[in-house]
Amino acid sequence: MRAKIAAEDENGTLTREIKHTIFKAYGYNRMEPFQSLFNKALNTQAPEQAVVEAMAHAIRLKLKNWHLNGHDYRATSMRGYPLITIAALHGNQDALNECLWNGVSPNQPAQWHDGLPLDYVRPCLKGIPYSLQTQGASVLETLIGVGGIFTYMHVFTHICAIGRVDLLKHAVHNGTDLGNLRSCNGNTVFQEALLLDMDQGPIIDYLFSEHYTLAYATDNEDRSAMYTSTQLGNEAFCLRLMSRPDTLANEPKKQDILLMAIEGDMRELTLELINGSDYVMGPCHSGLPFEDTPLGRALATDNAELASALLLNSNMHVPGPVKAEALQYAGVKGFGPDILAQIENLPTECPWMLS
Repeated sequence: MRAKIAAEDENGTLTREIKHTIFKAYGYNRMEPFQSLFNKALNTQAPEQAVVEAMAHAIRLKLKNWHLNGHDYRATSMRGYPLITIAALHGNQDALNECLWNGVSPNQPAQWHDGLPLDYVRPCLKGIPYSLQTQGASVLETLIGVGGIFTYMHVFTHICAIGRVDLLKHAVHNGTDLGNLRSCNGNTVFQEALLLDMDQGPIIDYLFSEHYTLAYATDNEDRSAMYTSTQLGNEAFCLRLMSRPDTLANEPKKQDILLMAIEGDMRELTLELINGSDYVMGPCHSGLPFEDTPLGRALATDNAELASALLLNSNMHVPGPVKAEALQYAGVKGFGPDILAQIENLPTECPWMLS
């Protein structure tokens, strides 16, 4: 399937329509995992209703009285949720502190439920009131500060949204495994950061310097960070990825990325790709409709400059029938004599055919 190319408006930013299309292609709904994880917890009935009220409404006195009556802060609700998780869910800093001061682990697991206390902090997303977002950021800071880890992608998203690379580093130090994080459709941390427009921010800098191999991870559609950044039209980040010698060797969709780069007029990236040792241009032009080959895509976009750069590249070899079709296609499209001569001079005895 031909990849969707990110168009840009007059200000150089992705148009809303195209961005929506890309997000839809990634199955993107950040509220979905939030709802599926929290719906049951929101309906939790604690061992005593007074505890739920204390968590939800910051009535610390009730929580203290409950403790003085002989109950344990490490108790769970009838549905199996720890009190510290209920405190995190309601963004109740007083109740959270009360649990921590009384020896509750910031990573107390629930009974027969997924998620740790940090996973239940309300994410900083549209549809969540600002007051709850602020409470959520405070709870994040508290739990991570005392050793908390998280296991769901929406917590990473929350940290990205508030720009707290310090919290991310601390959570990783605590034991959070970024490699195991996936969104509802399998987005990786690199893809999530790119989709949040964090490509030039401290979060992506940290990932690139300390967790670079996660860029090779793919989502449910076998798309990597390289694929996503190309699809978003982010040539600068693509070139940054290409600065690592093993990027192409670990890329499962090299052909698709090359076609997107050509169609998106990313000349520097295109040349970097076809100069890469993992690209052999002959097979890239075999067994495909001409318009879906690198040369065909360059000619189809009426980009004479990029087409010329491809034709003059030393790695450019095509099968004889493709050369003949290119000549015919370029003539119909009205390309000048220079392009036609460059096509005429294309070698057709490809090294990959002779080996």
